[in-house]
Order: sequence, then structure tokens, then C-alpha cells
Amino acid sequence: MTLRTLPLFGTGFPAQSRSVTNQKRTNLYVVPEREPDKSGFHLACTPGLSLFAEVSTYPSRGAISVNGYIYTVNESKLYSINPSGGVTTLGTINSATAPVVFAWNGTVLVFVDGYQGWTFTPATSTLARITDADFPATPGSVAFLAGRFVVNTNGAGQFYWSGLLTGTAWDPLDFATAESETDNLVAIASDHGSLVLLGDLTTEFWAPNPGSTSSADAFVRVGGSGIEWGIAAARTIAKFDTGLIWLAKNQLGEARVVKLQGYTPVPLDDPEVSHAINAQTGLEDATGFSYVQDGRTFYQLNVGEISLLFDGIGWNYVSSGSSGGRHRANVRASLSERPYVFDYESGACYLLDKTNLTDSEATIVREVVTKHLLADFNPLTVWKLIVDCEVGHTAEATAPQMMMQYSKDGGNTWSSELWSDMGAVGEYTKRVIWRTLGRARDFTFRFRVSDKVGVTITAIAAQVEA
Repeated sequence: MTLRTLPLFGTGFPAQSRSVTNQKRTNLYVVPEREPDKSGFHLACTPGLSLFAEVSTYPSRGAISVNGYIYTVNESKLYSINPSGGVTTLGTINSATAPVVFAWNGTVLVFVDGYQGWTFTPATSTLARITDADFPATPGSVAFLAGRFVVNTNGAGQFYWSGLLTGTAWDPLDFATAESETDNLVAIASDHGSLVLLGDLTTEFWAPNPGSTSSADAFVRVGGSGIEWGIAAARTIAKFDTGLIWLAKNQLGEARVVKLQGYTPVPLDDPEVSHAINAQTGLEDATGFSYVQDGRTFYQLNVGEISLLFDGIGWNYVSSGSSGGRHRANVRASLSERPYVFDYESGACYLLDKTNLTDSEATIVREVVTKHLLADFNPLTVWKLIVDCEVGHTAEATAPQMMMQYSKDGGNTWSSELWSDMGAVGEYTKRVIWRTLGRARDFTFRFRVSDKVGVTITAIAAQVEA
């Protein structure tokens, strides 16, 4: 009997029924190969977390990066983080809860906290509440487009815009209503020179009015562009490649992740991913952010007790610590060239760091579950199993090992943990191998690495007797 490569690593997601598929990747993602070599793709490590700053004892409510500085609101304080990680308290606002949304016009920051609006001018380090009587009450979101800040008010369909190149002057006539449907506005974003007005159940688009004769008609609705997908969680919207991505919902009920292509929302999840998302509680509190690594765009969605990572091909789980659960990264400093993220429980700010093999010194557990191994449902014996992966390169773990478990009943129960040496530094020909795994009609395998070592998995091979 000879070894043969088996197509057991895939891009799928765990099905509701284990008999369909058990495929799962945790803290690993799929990398397609331009020219297939050992296989058509390989599995690579998600980035670790490198501590950049300890802002406070409270988590960030929202953040932005401007001119190399990060600005964040934690509890009731506005902070800045300089390029070296130094933290400065800039002032106090009148609320301590609810998400904060920032926008920047090149000179002034405007941010809203669901209760009031605030400006901060970096050049003079001046924090001030927007006191114009015509500034909207309960502002929930803010964006900047065509020289004006645009704000919605929670619980209504109206949105308002500022005077030109100012965040402090607001006219009572400078507003409009998103009225393709009667749902309330939840979030505002700017994309491709248009305002994207996201409601509970629908989204519509407005653009700067080229025929404007006064500030009262500064924006005009883009006719025929309304879509019947709203937003399920305001803090899930992010830039993704050439459009926007968010956790969406409509009148049919369940939430889905969609990507905007022009004025068309394209669902990015399959039924299994959708099931995992909608099985969580508190969808309205979900958060999401995107980042680029090695030329690819990723989107991380944190919902309930789980964190999911879309790698442009499929969906993967990401988690922090050895016990699993959700990932620590919750909010990203928008506009930042480097992916700085904030902890969901503390005031820590991290760099999403592909060179770090830990989550701020905590263990990262990387795991992959394979497809089913079948021989037309006839019994088969697995005499030898080899995982082809990078070995002999990492000095941070002196004796790294990979754990394997097998299931003979479709993934309902698993064998005891079986460990194989991944090779010390310089052992480039080391084979990660297991022998004599028994006989069954259906095998599934689970592999896990918890050592501080880079994990790149290219293929799996087996010596099988039918």
C-alpha cells in the first residue's frame, strides 16, 4: 500500500448535521495558490495581538485614527494614543455608555454618542460639545461627505447635515427623510461619493446635489437605488475591498452578512454560517471590522459568544485563549493604515500582528477539522496518516507538537488525543505522522496546535486499505 494525498482539507463550515460535514478552521484561514502545487490552497495562521497601549480600565466605545494618532472614547473620557503608544486624556463627555461614532473632515473630528454631539480639534487639543440648538437630538451615527457632516437621530428616519466645512453650525432646514420605507435610520456611512442610509429593514442612497442652490438641498436621493436590506447591528458596518460590508436583515427575518457591490447587496454567508450567526443572542450588539493582510481583505464579525472571520473565500472561527470563545478584538480604529483594535472587556489597544504567535502573550489554539473520509461507505483501515506542514522553522517552541483525534461515527465522538512531533528548529524533513488508526466506514480527523509555533498546513496523505 502506498500513501496518497487526500482532499480532506476544504473551505467549508460546520453543518447543522455532522453527517453532512464537520469542516471547521479555528485561528486558521484559507490561502488559494495561484498555481496549484501540493494542493490548490493551504491553511495559514490568523494574526496574533501585540499590546500597543493600555488606555483605561474600560473598553473602547468607538475609535478613529487621524494623522498617526488614535482617538478613542472609553467610558466618559476621550483619549489619544500617540504613535509610540503613549496615552493622553483629552477631556470628559456627558455619557458613559452606548457606542460612539467618529467622522473627520481633515481639520475637526465630530463624534456622537447617542445623546449629544462633540467636536475635537487636534491642532488646539480642544474638546467641545455641539451646542447649536438645531443639532439633532439623540444622534446615533455620523459621516462626512462633500464638505458636510451628516448625522441621523435615533428612532426616526430623518438625517441632518452641517454647514459647509464646520461641525458646529446646523440649520433647522438642512435635513431630509429616508423615506423609501417607514423604518428608522440606524447608521450612516459614505461610500463612493454617496451617503448610505441604513435603516432597520431597508437601505437607500443619497448623493451631493449638483444643482444645489442652498444648503437646504445639499443632498438628493438617488432614484431607484433603495434596497430591501437594512442593518441588524450598527457597529458591524465596515469597508471591504471596493464596497461596504455589514450584518444585514430585512422583513423576512434572519440576519445575513452582505457586501455592497454598487447598489446591490450580495450575501456572503451560506446557510450554515447564517445558522451559526442567528443561533446567537443579542445580534444588535454585534461588532465587525475589516483589515488587509498580505494583499487580502478580511472581515471579522463578533456576535454573541463567537467570532467569525471571512477570508474572501470562506468563513472561519477566531478565538482567544486556550478555552475558545470569542476573540478579544472588538472595535477597530477606523481609517488607520495599520489594524489597531480594542479589547471587548478592557481598555487594551492591540495591533493585529501577523508576526505575533500569541494573543498578547496568551496561547492561541489553532485547529482544523477535516471532511469525511469515505470509500463508498465500505469499511476501510487507516494504517498511516501524515499532515504535510511547515516544520523546523520556529525557535519559540523548542519541541512543538500537533494533536490529532479521529472520529469513526461522523464526528459525534472522538478518540483520545494522539500527539506527533512537529520538529525542532532545522528539522525540515520531519514528518508529522500517526499510525494504525483502526477500521471504520467513515473517518473524520481533528488537528490542533497550541504551541507557540507558526502553522502552515498544505496537505494530508494517508495509507488506506479498503
